[in-house]
Amino acid sequence: MIGAVILAAGYTARSGELKAMKPIGGEPAIERVIKTVREAGIDDIVIVTGYRRERLAEVIEKYHLKEAYDRGYARGVFSYVNAGIDAIAADNVEGFFLVPSDWPAIKAESIRLILAKKPLIEKEFDQQGKAILVPMYYGKPGFPVYIPNAYKEQAVQIERDRELKQITAENIENIHCIETQSESTIMNIDTDKDYKRVRRYCEAGSVDEDIHELAKGHRFILIRHALVERPIEKVFFGQSDFQLSAKGIEQATKLGIQMQKGQYRTDHIYSSNLSRAVDTAEIIREISPVFRAVIYDKAFREISRGQWDSKLVSVVKEHFPDEFAKRENNLFKYRVDDTSENYYDVEYRVLTALKRILKDDKYMDFILVSHEAVMRVIENTMKNRNINAPWTPPEPCEIRTFTL
Repeated sequence: MIGAVILAAGYTARSGELKAMKPIGGEPAIERVIKTVREAGIDDIVIVTGYRRERLAEVIEKYHLKEAYDRGYARGVFSYVNAGIDAIAADNVEGFFLVPSDWPAIKAESIRLILAKKPLIEKEFDQQGKAILVPMYYGKPGFPVYIPNAYKEQAVQIERDRELKQITAENIENIHCIETQSESTIMNIDTDKDYKRVRRYCEAGSVDEDIHELAKGHRFILIRHALVERPIEKVFFGQSDFQLSAKGIEQATKLGIQMQKGQYRTDHIYSSNLSRAVDTAEIIREISPVFRAVIYDKAFREISRGQWDSKLVSVVKEHFPDEFAKRENNLFKYRVDDTSENYYDVEYRVLTALKRILKDDKYMDFILVSHEAVMRVIENTMKNRNINAPWTPPEPCEIRTFTL
């Protein structure tokens, strides 16, 4: 049996307002969450109360819920998540969904998707009763998170850090990300701005824009930046600003001459704002008169390796052997530190920017000079492949072209 823990003990620090009772589409946020969980087929629900508990009494009675009152709610997330876990564990469920009440846009179909994927993932990775399942929206993790009883202590960390950056590294192999393609997965009402956004989304019918629909008829021309000045040894480029080498300038010049002969349905090029991409794009623009401008966008920067940016791989391996080994075992999920990114972080920032461009740019050719990780995200996504699917990295100044 699968259960759900709905967290409704918190309040807005600035105004003292009970977030669970804020109206969304004519009903309190908490009621939308309860209905969604029930619609997904989950009846064993524990609601954690704390601040202004009495305001939730009617809702609890109306939906026949089990209450876990946390007297220590003022201590924060750690306290009321533990209260909910203790209560749901008493029901002998095999696992539960952790559902914050301030995420009222969550959809039942996302929960059903996670439940459908659960046995497949457990079988594929031999993790029966051990797989933590995290819904995502184009790479950004959200809620509700499924947690098996074997790792219920992780629930506190997951709720406390809603981007999962602090989850313990020893269990990272048990965390599986499930793409929902629904923005509801990442929408909460923490701030006034967030609240207005969620209200607009829900009151407009909770419709998600499909990036593949936006991309129909577009031609994608993806170019990796030219060769840079670099040590002989392999290095983590990251977001350090390497300059083009003489060979790289020659590569970009040849590519610009080659592109003079093409027919393009645009008059501009998009580029990462790192120098190696900017210089490559500008050389192409100067040689090819059809392009009138280069538009720089930091969303298309290379993946950040945090403190490892610009470091020799051999040096990192020597000084951080344990961390390097963890990265090798979890290439797509591992973050070096709080300033770094993993591939799912890159996926979210790149696809968010790409959706904006596909909606706002009237031209049908999208030309981008960027980096390996960015090209991987765009090509795999547009071709309906997971980000971690097999993919051949491009050479410097190589062009990848495809049309949807």
